[in-house]
Amino acid sequence: MKVKCIKVFLKDDPEVAQHESFGLENRLDISLDQHYIVYGIAFIDNLAHYLIRDDTYYPNSYPANLFEIVDSQLPYEEWHVGKSQHACGVDGIARYSYVIGSKEMATDYGDYDVYDSIILHEDEGLAHFEEWRILIDRQYE
Repeated sequence: MKVKCIKVFLKDDPEVAQHESFGLENRLDISLDQHYIVYGIAFIDNLAHYLIRDDTYYPNSYPANLFEIVDSQLPYEEWHVGKSQHACGVDGIARYSYVIGSKEMATDYGDYDVYDSIILHEDEGLAHFEEWRILIDRQYE
């Protein structure tokens, strides 16, 4: 799946602004009209977030409303869906969230959450992301 950035500030989308509690005025690490490959999708507080490798070259999660879909195909057969209890809502309280991505991202391991580990840039999460990114990127070569 590929998306194109159409907004670079959280404040530019009212639905996103009501769910996000910080940085509404800050420019995000994404570029207008730039295309990004989606490596995972998380639904937090009923708002979809795309896991992309942004302009920092790190994986980060951004509200889907900041993008438009340019290629809706999920090109790799190993996508999974799972429920995670570790994604935090705007008030910092853990909420159940559905995650679409690698089997590890979609699996609830109790005290450890792969998706969270990725977006927190923890070593184990980044190592997993890099393996998954290579598999997905090959589909676009």
